[in-house]
Amino acid sequence: VKGEQILKLVRGNDDLQLCKVIAMSGKLTDGQAQHLINSGFDGYLKKPFHIRQVIEAIEDATALVY
Repeated sequence: VKGEQILKLVRGNDDLQLCKVIAMSGKLTDGQAQHLINSGFDGYLKKPFHIRQVIEAIEDATALVY
């Protein structure tokens, strides 16, 4: 199942509206990364990644903007 299909399922479920979705990919160009964000992903990680990058992606996705 492709990531965008999962995103569509999550975004279409009223019970999951507060969930954040971060894409992960082994091969990702800057254009593809921007497409993911434009498609509704809350962030992305390019493999290989370190645990600190995962934490930062989660923090960025859940950050409150005032």
